[in-house]
Amino acid sequence: MRRFIELEFNLPGSYELTVNAESLNAGKITAGGLVVDTSPWTGTFFGFVPIKMKAEPFTGYLFSHWSGTSWAPDPRVEIILAADSQIGATFEAASNFTGAVVINEICFANSNYFNSGDWIEIYGVRGSHDLAGSIISDENKNNEFIIPAGITISQGEHIIFVEDTALFREHYGTEIKIVGNLNFGFRASGDQVRFIEPSGLTLDSVEFDNQPPWPLSPDSLNRTLELIDPLLANELANFIVATWFARIKSRL
Repeated sequence: MRRFIELEFNLPGSYELTVNAESLNAGKITAGGLVVDTSPWTGTFFGFVPIKMKAEPFTGYLFSHWSGTSWAPDPRVEIILAADSQIGATFEAASNFTGAVVINEICFANSNYFNSGDWIEIYGVRGSHDLAGSIISDENKNNEFIIPAGITISQGEHIIFVEDTALFREHYGTEIKIVGNLNFGFRASGDQVRFIEPSGLTLDSVEFDNQPPWPLSPDSLNRTLELIDPLLANELANFIVATWFARIKSRL
């Protein structure tokens, strides 16, 4: 099949890409959509066809850079092979801000009769922290909301970051602590929510879907996704989705 595709599309041939990671416990790496689950890891790709590389640090780590075939600090890069090649992924230990907040609830689907706009809730796990300059983003790295000055969170506190403050207030009133406007929403077909420190460290992230084994009802019955226990690490939730459940979307 590979040879047929090469001939059909006049491709020059296939090459091997070897990925080296200092620690697979520090983050998740994908190459052309394939999960790098060993180190070193080798995959075969068509030459002169862009390969999307992606590095996602787990809580407690920061992605530093790619090395080898391509050096870049951006966790998402594209490389093109003209020969067998190698690339390395380097993660670094995080600051003491890590683990201080967790993404606790996600609203990504709204109905005509209860449209509060999309939003996420974060929970303060420990300590008190100034969130100014931190970033909320989704799968599209061009969608970024920079948290303004004066926003802090303490242990046991909840803050909701909303797509549209007017829509949210219309349904939930004025007593809930919210921050906005995000000016972007989350895809109902599945997306990723990221909470990023000003240094670029991903403090927490959740990559959710509207297909099993994720709960289906948030997309179909006007509910939200909520973490069963906010003390659970979301890098675990990304692999064991039973840590999330569908919550009835009503007054908070």
